[in-house]
Amino acid sequence: MAQSSFIKWGSMDIQQQNDITLKLNWSSFAEIGTSCFRIERSIDKLNYTKIGTVNSIKNSLYQTNYAYIDLDSNLLNLPTLIYYRITALNTDSQTVSSLVQSVEHIQKMDLPWKIEAPLYPNPFNNFFRIKFAATFPYPIKLSILNLLGVVVQEELLDISQNPLVEVNTLNLKSGIYVIRLQFNKAVQYIRAIRQ
Repeated sequence: MAQSSFIKWGSMDIQQQNDITLKLNWSSFAEIGTSCFRIERSIDKLNYTKIGTVNSIKNSLYQTNYAYIDLDSNLLNLPTLIYYRITALNTDSQTVSSLVQSVEHIQKMDLPWKIEAPLYPNPFNNFFRIKFAATFPYPIKLSILNLLGVVVQEELLDISQNPLVEVNTLNLKSGIYVIRLQFNKAVQYIRAIRQ
């Protein structure tokens, strides 16, 4: 990896944790006056967009490990191959980027249903509703996943008669969740916040 006067890069790798998240892991062998790391993503390896920030340890002469979970890698209409780089910033506003790492992710399929109102209210409390544009003859599996990609609630939605469904969320703790709708290989994701 590229080196500079204020950081000595270690390794970087990307792991697909499940069907909704990619986890970026990287390390530094030494840092002097780093302030943070900017996580950047690209679809063409030329133009990068900042997707997040991770605070640094500031000063260290030992190996330090960092991680960032990209929840949007499959929520957006991204190509199959995407690129990541980490940019270190120091307290003097200098920057240096890591080498670029690429990863292939699961690509979404065309959906056999359409949603008129994705999820409301959002943020939600004890329930949320999803309004489909029309009825659908088969049950749709709804899974609620936490930020680690663990399924915390699951049920089958029957919209064969009524395209409006209400999902009880009394047992969910406050936090950010991903709602997964699935029928066969067709999958749709919606980000939601439980207050």
